[in-house]
Amino acid sequence: MRKSMMLLLSMLLMLNIALAPQQAHAEAGVPSLEYSLSASADTWVQGGATADTKYGANDRMKVKRTTTENRDAFVKFDTASVIGSVYEAELRLYVVSMESATVSAGGMYQIEIRGMSDDGWSEVGMTYANAPADQGTVLGVVTVTQSSVGSYVTADVTDFIKGQTDSTVSFRIRGVEASRGADYATKEHAFPPLLMVKAWQGAQPDTLPPTIPGTPQAEWSGPGSVTLTWQPSTDNSGTVTYAVYRDGAVRGTAAAASYTDTGLNPGNSYVYRVLAVDESGNASPLSEPVTVTAPGLQLVTEAAADSYTRPGSGPFGSQTTMNVKSNSSGSDIRRAYMKFPIPEYSGMLEHAAVKLYVTALESSTPADGYDVTLYGIQDDSWQEGTITDANRPQETGVPLGQFRVNADAVGTYISFPATEFVRGQTDGIASFYMQSSSGVSRGANYATKEHALDKPPLLMLTIQELQTPAVPEGLAAVASSKRVHLTWNASNQATLYEVYRDNGSGFTLTGQTAGLEFTDTDVVNDTTYTYKVRARNAAFESGFSVPVAAMPIYPLLVRDVSFHTLSGDRVVSLDGVGFIQLRGMLENLTVDSFDTVMQFRVLKSNADKEEVLRGSVRRTVRAGSTAEFKWNGQFEPSDSDYTVEVSVRDAANGSSEELYHIRTYFDHP
Repeated sequence: MRKSMMLLLSMLLMLNIALAPQQAHAEAGVPSLEYSLSASADTWVQGGATADTKYGANDRMKVKRTTTENRDAFVKFDTASVIGSVYEAELRLYVVSMESATVSAGGMYQIEIRGMSDDGWSEVGMTYANAPADQGTVLGVVTVTQSSVGSYVTADVTDFIKGQTDSTVSFRIRGVEASRGADYATKEHAFPPLLMVKAWQGAQPDTLPPTIPGTPQAEWSGPGSVTLTWQPSTDNSGTVTYAVYRDGAVRGTAAAASYTDTGLNPGNSYVYRVLAVDESGNASPLSEPVTVTAPGLQLVTEAAADSYTRPGSGPFGSQTTMNVKSNSSGSDIRRAYMKFPIPEYSGMLEHAAVKLYVTALESSTPADGYDVTLYGIQDDSWQEGTITDANRPQETGVPLGQFRVNADAVGTYISFPATEFVRGQTDGIASFYMQSSSGVSRGANYATKEHALDKPPLLMLTIQELQTPAVPEGLAAVASSKRVHLTWNASNQATLYEVYRDNGSGFTLTGQTAGLEFTDTDVVNDTTYTYKVRARNAAFESGFSVPVAAMPIYPLLVRDVSFHTLSGDRVVSLDGVGFIQLRGMLENLTVDSFDTVMQFRVLKSNADKEEVLRGSVRRTVRAGSTAEFKWNGQFEPSDSDYTVEVSVRDAANGSSEELYHIRTYFDHP
């Protein structure tokens, strides 16, 4: 079988074609026999006045369900003559006639084929009163129509026959719909019940394909090289080989759920799928596809310094391995430290990864291993020849990733993502440490640059050649009081974004950011501003985004400010007025509630703006509502026009920022 599987894979490679998800049976050279067995016993039962009647000698049997009883038929077969391994079995019943009431009701009804465990019944002595208590297990439902009369109806009973442990098999046939029925031929009829059986006359061939492999996962393993891994297939034979497809053509084969492809061109995209083939040549359907784009230049740098720390011991800078482990009390935490020079490059850092080679699990560590976490640190001052637990860098660092180190990881590199951390280093050096994050008293050893295997810690960088960044999309603006907050989607190849603003006199640069948001606080309320964004890198700049407009507003609106007498009459002239009531409306334009203090000043409209009246009122105005305010004061009018200033502040937190400010002018009549 192994030879036939490899032959199939070889043909796929030579023809370079995609295998359709269909399976060819591998029964060539294995003989098969078909058996046609007539019923050895058959009868039917009927209740009521005929509950003790025996119908075993009749040439037909009735199958009908009434409102009060089941008129069931029983059929038994002797399978002793069947030799070999059954792979198909079919029960056949010949329809002699259909009851007129069933014909009038549409000429169709259904019967259940039930498999029985009780084979002890006899057609000679069976009646409704002594019929087997075994109701049987429903194996299938057969639809009988008027056109079925004069022919056999069939039911698949393969699994039931396969499960028999003796040479006798019994079936119970029962109607489904009430008051409908038909007559079926017995063994005394010219067309008896039949059991059609097919069996292999030797070892049963394997016709089951493996399960579909999982969707491949891709990891770049070197310049122009990608390693694919996937969830393994399962198969009844226990052994499968995988065919790996690239862009619809077979690229190669693998005995395990992993494959490394090479010769990929930077910047090109490739689509990979996988199928599994078992020892009999049965092939699974193709897996779901994964698309990978080959990275640009890949730089690999080895650790310039590496060591590990252990309380009360060290330094270990000259050791060939680093031991990472911790105990339950936390008194013996062993950390591995690595320092890398970051090579100079022209382009954009697309991906960075730190890799460590696992030499062995400690003898006390079980095969399922333990978890380790890698951290990036800013302190690069440590030296491998002197670092100990007592003088190691004390910063916690940035967690970059976790890995489960188990028996399968021994003899391989484990990898941690470090892209953003490496991008943030400005001194050309990147330092890391690793410690266990689960699995008390479990540990492993990792190769240093001094190890004889030449498997030092590695920092792998993928550099993309700089291209023009994509135009930023999704620019959105949210305005509030005296600020506008902008967000947008990331642009490929961008390292910096420039924000431009126009307040009516043309666009000018208002800010830069490496992120995807910007808050403009150099704005005033009730003024419309228009924004657009473009992306940059060290060599190129994109076009501008679609512009958006926003207008910062005060969260509150003061309106309808007016003078009234204390009795409530509106003042149209300030002549002769001694006491006044200042009224107005405070409208909340937001979804927040405000506890406010409103301050009023009445000023003469002269050059000195002489204040003649001052007061304040505290009001709470709920989200989306309007509150009226009133303030009474004594007024000494003069021959002048007046200005009323109203300012509103947040009383709850004592904020000095104005929530609203208005000036209303009143001319002296």
